[in-house]
Amino acid sequence: MGNTVRVSALVFLLIYSSNTFAEVYTTGVAINLNGNSVVTGYCLGNVVIGGQQFSITSPSVFILKLNSDGDALWVRFIN
Repeated sequence: MGNTVRVSALVFLLIYSSNTFAEVYTTGVAINLNGNSVVTGYCLGNVVIGGQQFSITSPSVFILKLNSDGDALWVRFIN
């Protein structure tokens, strides 16, 4: 990919409240010159992306695209 910055990162988020549990691990981030980014990783639990909740019952890989403001444009899950 020309004109793309690749960032190697591993970020772990564990979210727990009385009615919600989610584990989210990121394994990669790419950012283009317009500031849009693609984040890859894997997750499990009740994940909220762009205001929409996804109930992930088995560990799943995700690919998430964000615009330059950090708003989710789309997400794909692969399990």
